[in-house]
Amino acid sequence: MRAAAKDNGAGDLHTLQEELKKLGITVVSGRQDTVISIKIKGLAGRALIRGLRLADQLLQEKIKNAVKACTDPATKLFTDPTFGPSNKDPDGAAAICKAGGVIPSKGGSQHQAKVLGLLQRGKIRWERPIYANEEEESRYECNLFQIIRVSQLFLLSDSPQEDDGDDSYAISSSDTVFASNATLFADGVSSGDVIQGNLGDCWFLSTCHCIA
Repeated sequence: MRAAAKDNGAGDLHTLQEELKKLGITVVSGRQDTVISIKIKGLAGRALIRGLRLADQLLQEKIKNAVKACTDPATKLFTDPTFGPSNKDPDGAAAICKAGGVIPSKGGSQHQAKVLGLLQRGKIRWERPIYANEEEESRYECNLFQIIRVSQLFLLSDSPQEDDGDDSYAISSSDTVFASNATLFADGVSSGDVIQGNLGDCWFLSTCHCIA
């Protein structure tokens, strides 16, 4: 009972972290608290249960703080500050690749160079999703594979070819693209297309999972 009372009293992050430290539990957080590592060693029985409860409370508090800090008060929408477009990152390069970073693989390095080149030439850019109001929603109530509302990056097999033969196209975020023959991949795939740890790839894989 006394342990439960202490758990309920440890409401703020500092108190929770101090309680975890007393149990020998290590908590390491990223700069924006979006990556949190909790290491529990040598605990058993009631001490382990208490440690797990405190760790769960800590994660809940950190998530609440992160959501509150990243929610636009005007739109009430969550906006991740890491990804552009923003004043510092107008093209959203941080969301597409590790701009200028070294990738320890041949395929990854080639992919990085290609993406950076496309960004510099204005061929691609990362954009925030456009949220439709109630009137607009009725206009788009049809098959997802018939209408593509462009808010991020898409490769369309029926898009016009550029003069330089590049297979990526600059598309305005306000355009509605009707694709009669849309494909997920164009002109084949390579090992550098999806790279573990590359920013944005986890979202792409999650999208593929939902489609499948």
